[in-house]
Amino acid sequence: MLAGAAEIDITPRVGIELTGYVARLGPSVGVHDRLHARALVMDDGTARAALVACDPVGLDSAYVDRARREIGAAIGAAPGSVMVACTHTRTPARRRSFYISAARSIPSISKACARSWSR
Repeated sequence: MLAGAAEIDITPRVGIELTGYVARLGPSVGVHDRLHARALVMDDGTARAALVACDPVGLDSAYVDRARREIGAAIGAAPGSVMVACTHTRTPARRRSFYISAARSIPSISKACARSWSR
């Protein structure tokens, strides 16, 4: 069994709309903790797979489908061999504004997975 790991920062910009608390008023004013995507790529000699854990509360299916295709292509695996999961943080960016930011991170996640594999 061979394995490689990678991590990238996917923290949205300050000023993005947030969700998670009913009493929240206004957009973010700073960053308390960075958000990350962490990946583990594994190969048992016959199949290759990736597990990607992201810190947002959730991701929509279009984002996940695109990420699975691009990560799979980056590591030489079928999209069905890439699992994307969320840690469900309770102070996330609002879905629409986060996806605009997160979509820009897919190439970086894919490259990080490929780098983790090539080391």
